[in-house]
Amino acid sequence: MFKQLPFRKTLALLAYVHFGFLTSALFPAAAEPLVLSVGTFHLPPYAYSEDNGKIAGSSIDTLQKLAGLAGLTLDLKMLPWKRAMVQAEAGELDALYPCAPRPERARAFLFTQTLGKDVVSLVAKRSDDKHWQISSINDIKRHGASLVVLSGGAIESLLKRAGIKNYITVQEKDPMALMVHLGRVDFALEYQRRLDFDSGTLGLVDNIITKPLAEMTYGLCLSRLAQNIDGKMVRLNAAIQDLQDTASQTRVAPDFSEER
Repeated sequence: MFKQLPFRKTLALLAYVHFGFLTSALFPAAAEPLVLSVGTFHLPPYAYSEDNGKIAGSSIDTLQKLAGLAGLTLDLKMLPWKRAMVQAEAGELDALYPCAPRPERARAFLFTQTLGKDVVSLVAKRSDDKHWQISSINDIKRHGASLVVLSGGAIESLLKRAGIKNYITVQEKDPMALMVHLGRVDFALEYQRRLDFDSGTLGLVDNIITKPLAEMTYGLCLSRLAQNIDGKMVRLNAAIQDLQDTASQTRVAPDFSEER
């Protein structure tokens, strides 16, 4: 038989155990780092794999800065976009980036605040006069042009909603301009950043011309099935706001005053 403890000792033991549970819950000894697993795709110069396997690019630099502000550790995966989408929908990835907030994605994803804008640009042969007739997505449908687009992306969704069926898909953007150059399709539709057009870094390249047709906002699409996703969403949105506030504070207003 167990020896019965005096009442005071029993009360003290219960208080000690209760206090131990309470303090361990409120003040964990070592908090686990909060990891954000993100699927991205090959989109140079914004996202690409270096020879050593490291994922780099201007979009990745922004994502790294964002994760640091949010107190998150990044686990990046470079995947074909359609495969990344499937894994994120199943909760195997926390997020997709860069990702446009499309209505058809709302059932599977939550959307962060906007991080920037992508341009949907037309890629055509410089020697082909047909591109002068195209200034919108509807013009593509009207002229029955053939297209190549990235599989599973927002541009493909845009074509489906417009009722455009005369297109083929590829897993990466690299062969798209070559397919246009070889005459396999009339045009390609791909993503470019607004800054690229503003700064003149894109445009005529050999026999290829690009021109903007439409704009899409982008941010992160967070899987509704991923763990701790609500907390990560709060952290990311706060970090995005910090980035935007910092950017607005560092902009210098142009001086239109006359020199005297």
